[in-house]
Amino acid sequence: QSEQASLWAAVKRCGGRLQPGPSGMVHTIVDAVCQEFAVTRSELLGDRRAAALVTARQAVCWLARTLTPLSYPVIGRVLFRDSAG
Repeated sequence: QSEQASLWAAVKRCGGRLQPGPSGMVHTIVDAVCQEFAVTRSELLGDRRAAALVTARQAVCWLARTLTPLSYPVIGRVLFRDSAG
């Protein structure tokens, strides 16, 4: 199973817990990616730059950009990160 298909499946599994609005969807995506990559929310949203965490963050951003109308800067703000750096 491709990584993309795996991520879609993770988001679909979390579908019963969707939070309202686009930013709520980002939080649902975070939950799904955390499950799929076996990382905690605090690890995902933290400062560490371990390869697995960077990949998980990229997955969150890609899914959020694909599944919501939010721009990357807004997604970064929803995740409490500066999208510029």
